[in-house]
Amino acid sequence: MRESDPWLFIAIDGVEFRARDWSAGGARLQACTADLAIGQIVSGRLRWHKREAGHIFTAEVMRLDLGGEVALRWLDLPDVVFAAMEPPEQ
Repeated sequence: MRESDPWLFIAIDGVEFRARDWSAGGARLQACTADLAIGQIVSGRLRWHKREAGHIFTAEVMRLDLGGEVALRWLDLPDVVFAAMEPPEQ
């Protein structure tokens, strides 16, 4: 299930972008100005709140859309972040 709340902030090459939506599988960035290519492996930091130090991630660029939307697929995500993204068990 894709989520948009809470906001997820993703920094690539030191520039931070807000995820339009996210899940345990990946995220979609909006207004991304990073110079990226489909299939490229990127690393950076992600955080839920502006006060957080953030967590290191690695992802693959899966899609680039007009207007700067970028789809990422997580390759390496800290367990604490992955657990927070997983839907609660019913």
